[in-house]
Amino acid sequence: MTFEGGPQVIVTNRDLTLMNVVGIVFPECYHLLCRFHIQKNVQAKCKMLVNFVDAWDVVLQACENVMDCEDEVKFNDCANRLELVCQSWHVFFEYVNDSWIIPYKKYFLKAWTNKVMHLGNKTSNRYVCIILLIHFFINGLYDSMYKLY
Repeated sequence: MTFEGGPQVIVTNRDLTLMNVVGIVFPECYHLLCRFHIQKNVQAKCKMLVNFVDAWDVVLQACENVMDCEDEVKFNDCANRLELVCQSWHVFFEYVNDSWIIPYKKYFLKAWTNKVMHLGNKTSNRYVCIILLIHFFINGLYDSMYKLY
């Protein structure tokens, strides 16, 4: 908790409205972006823009390496490696770089997120799983009651 009693870290997806609200309501809070949702987005773009299926694993591993670099020097090396790996798919590299790395690196890349204590929380999956379980329980309960009626 922060000095005022609010959370120290909040993990969200890239909902711009939510990102703005977090900054206003919890100005002392460090905001992280959900790596799970970023990876899903990057994977979808990769499959759309990288037309060589056998290259997907190599390209996605290079993206993962950028996300997992633990300091800024290694980050530059990993980013250069990603650009090299994506030479044949420059549109994909530009998408990842311009849509994620440049504007949001401090929200999800280890070189920046490791500067704050987040206790390993880097995804909003726990929240998403809880919501899905609640929906499943409510819908399952509703379906059971509907069948009884």
